[in-house]
Amino acid sequence: MPLALAADKVLVRNGIVLNPHTRTMGLYGSEYWTYLLPRRIGTDKAQQFTEQCLPWGTVVAKEIGLIDDCFEETAAAFRERVKTVARELVRLPYFDKLLLAKRFQRRKDEAFKPLAKYRAEELEQMRKNFYENDQDYDHKRFCFVHKIHDPEKGQLVEDRDWYSSRRKIYRRRKWEPVDYGGE
Repeated sequence: MPLALAADKVLVRNGIVLNPHTRTMGLYGSEYWTYLLPRRIGTDKAQQFTEQCLPWGTVVAKEIGLIDDCFEETAAAFRERVKTVARELVRLPYFDKLLLAKRFQRRKDEAFKPLAKYRAEELEQMRKNFYENDQDYDHKRFCFVHKIHDPEKGQLVEDRDWYSSRRKIYRRRKWEPVDYGGE
């Protein structure tokens, strides 16, 4: 998912579940997620998303800005609709200005913190995961591959309350304004 966030538009098919975290496998993650995810949904939401390790449906993902749109039920219909959206986008009378703004923002971001620094930081965390085993990666990988549940490392999938944080978000959304834009 992180590299998909680098796209101008993030379009997904109806009914998919987004589950891009790798923390439950004992991995920090890579693919520039520390640059892309906070820019897309804000620092607080990005931290919540990566630390809670919960799947998000398309409705919540669209509401907070993780994706731009979701549509169609079949892969073939989805591909056709994406082509249509892409054609409409490049035909916009101000498309060249969108490209200029994107280049300007990228240069501004690079001056603040180069992508190479994000990559180096992520790779350093991944190195710790692999070689220092700081998140118990070896054990988690083994259990995942062999479909073994280790009660000392967490709950069974059936026993987890996957949606408690969603309910908290909904209650907060319902009763008070929430800025999902982040920064």
